[in-house]
Amino acid sequence: MRTQVVTLKHGFKVAGEYLKDVVLREPRVSDMIQAENLVPNGGNIAFRTALLATCIDKVDGSDLPVTVAMIGELKLGDYNILVEAFGQLEAEGEDEAKKE
Repeated sequence: MRTQVVTLKHGFKVAGEYLKDVVLREPRVSDMIQAENLVPNGGNIAFRTALLATCIDKVDGSDLPVTVAMIGELKLGDYNILVEAFGQLEAEGEDEAKKE
């Protein structure tokens, strides 16, 4: 499973501290199903945000579960950093699947 470490500029605020280093992994079909269940009446941005939340494995080395609400509290620049890195992981996975 492909992963990527991403460093946010501001980070997630947890217990008064800002956590900036995030480990993202490429999504599985089960992650997409889970994301749909998290935001059943949501649009594309809500779905992508839920999918991001399910695919964050670690934050500053901790297995802290990341929620849609936590991502919603990020500054837009940090959200865009996550979206860009996530897009790269998805594209690499699709490219590899085409080679198989």
